[in-house]
Amino acid sequence: MIRTRDFILFVVAFLFLSMAIVSTLARDSSRDDFVATGISFTDTELSLSSEGSPEDSELNRTEIINRLKNKIANNTLSITPVPTSPESEESEIVPEELGLLKKCTYPDDALSLVPLWPLSNVHVESREGARLVYLEEKVVFPDLSTSTASATPEVTLTVTPLLQLALSPVQQAESQCVPSEIVGVSNAGILLFNNDAKAYRGIGEQTHIGYARDGFPIYGVYEGEVDECGGYEHPLGYRYTVSAERPYLIGCFKALPQAFTL
Repeated sequence: MIRTRDFILFVVAFLFLSMAIVSTLARDSSRDDFVATGISFTDTELSLSSEGSPEDSELNRTEIINRLKNKIANNTLSITPVPTSPESEESEIVPEELGLLKKCTYPDDALSLVPLWPLSNVHVESREGARLVYLEEKVVFPDLSTSTASATPEVTLTVTPLLQLALSPVQQAESQCVPSEIVGVSNAGILLFNNDAKAYRGIGEQTHIGYARDGFPIYGVYEGEVDECGGYEHPLGYRYTVSAERPYLIGCFKALPQAFTL
C-alpha cells in the first residue's frame, strides 16, 4: 500500500519532469524559429544585394574609368599610340592665354625620352627619300693584332635613328591633336618643347628653327594670320611659325605626328 508521503513525492517529481520537458521543447521551438528567420533574412539580403549590384557596379566602373582617364591625361609618361583619326573622346580642346591648344587625351611616351636624348652629335638631314634625325657616334676599336704602341686604332661610325619624317608631309582633312609637350626637333638636333615659344620670339620669320613631328618646318615669328595649328601657307609650302603672343609653338598638327625611335 502506497504511503501518502511517497505519493506526494511521486506527484511532485512527475510535475517537475513534465515542466522540464515542456520548457525544453519550447526552447528548441524558439531556436528553430530564430534560425529559420535568420535564413530568411539572409536570403532577402542577398537577393536585394544581387538586384542592386549591376547598377552599383556600372556606377563604380564609370567612376573608375573617369579617374583613369584623368590620370592618363595628366601622366606624360604613359605609352599610348598617337591617334590617326582623333574623335571627340580622343582629344580635348584646352584653352590657353590666347588661342586654343588641341591636346590628345591620351599622351604618348615622348617625354620619357628626354633623359635619354643625346646632347651632341645629333644630325638632321635628308636621306633615302626621308628626313632623318639620327645620332652619329665614333667607336674606336684598338688594333689587337700587334703589341706595338704605335698601332693605329680602327674608327667606326655608328648611326642610331631617332626620328624619321616625310620630306613632303600630307595634310590631313582634320587637324591632329598634340600628343606630347615635345613637338619637334631643331636643326641642331635639340628637342622642341611646345611651351618654350617665348624662347624663340626673338627669331625672325625667315629663320628656320627646325621640324615639327609631322614633318612640316617651324620658322620664327610671323606677324600675319595663321590657322588653328599656328601655321600658314607659304609660297614654298606650309610651315608653322612662332607667335609673338601665343604661349605655345603648335596648337595642333596638320599632318600625322611621328613617334620617336630612341
